[in-house]
Amino acid sequence: MNFFRARETNLNYIMYEKSFTHNTALIASEGQKVIGVFEYEIKNSDEAEVINFNIFEPCEEDIVFKGFIDEMAYWNPYLKRIIHNEEKNIIDPKVLMYSGFRKNSVWILNISTDIRVFKIDIKEQENVFLGIQEHEKQRLLSLSEGKNIRYYQNQIVSPTFYQDFNRILTADCISQGHNVINPTKYFSKKGKLTGIPDYIFQDFNGSFAVEEKYTTKSFEELTEPYKNHKIQALVYLYLCELDMFKFNEVYLIYWFIERRNGEYYVYNYRLFKLTRSKDHEIMILDVFNKLESIQNREAIEFPVNDLNYRKCVKCNYFPYCEYKKGVNSIIKLEPLDSSIIKDDIDLNV
Repeated sequence: MNFFRARETNLNYIMYEKSFTHNTALIASEGQKVIGVFEYEIKNSDEAEVINFNIFEPCEEDIVFKGFIDEMAYWNPYLKRIIHNEEKNIIDPKVLMYSGFRKNSVWILNISTDIRVFKIDIKEQENVFLGIQEHEKQRLLSLSEGKNIRYYQNQIVSPTFYQDFNRILTADCISQGHNVINPTKYFSKKGKLTGIPDYIFQDFNGSFAVEEKYTTKSFEELTEPYKNHKIQALVYLYLCELDMFKFNEVYLIYWFIERRNGEYYVYNYRLFKLTRSKDHEIMILDVFNKLESIQNREAIEFPVNDLNYRKCVKCNYFPYCEYKKGVNSIIKLEPLDSSIIKDDIDLNV
């Protein structure tokens, strides 16, 4: 997705003529399609106001709005505040909060003066949209039913494809979390933790979960699972009996995608099998200990330099937190639901 200042060819999408005249109208497009428009007004040397945000095509509105905010900040690095008055233009509060706005008499986004301003990373955003689209294709379900195997095999460069995927290909899919109406939420034995795995398969050795991830990174760049993906998979593994299922293995699959002739194709993969181990138990226990600390209103220190700015703003607790701007390395959150406690995971540490 591309973000740019509006051109004469985009005039029919703009609400206020002054926005075009003052170069304060932005357009989001994908190919030849205009996805949305964003207009703002510079109030003074420190402040700007969002006066119009409109979407024309189905999309993740919060991600598009965040892209507009990043583009606006890039062209106006002196700004300290961005405001929005919902009496003039209604924007979903969740969309505003996703980008860090807080509600006072009007919505306000305070911009740190020492924040590094940059344009949105289109390749990283591309991963978000691709992941949504590719999950809907139910790739593994098609493979396990014997459909389109020739197609995938022709695309994927790996002589060990069938060997690696043998268990999945020969198992029965008993649950899926995408492309279904109201996917089933599975609860742990005590009902205190829940999850929706991408797939649950079953064979004569028992049940196992599978999580799919899609990336436009190169095959050489990604040699180990990302930590947040690994934690997600381990939670499924260590839940005390996810309803009737108890997993001894969880598979994490990365599909590598590239664009050919205007279309996306899977050209390779990495398959990771996660099993119960002392290291994995320590890793998952550390996460729950941190959650418990937050419940007790304790501050938690984070290595600011290691944080991903764009992923950070997706966090539901973003409005409470300023470490993504480098303001400090401490995050103090409202306490989480007390039902999230570690006595509902199956650990032997």
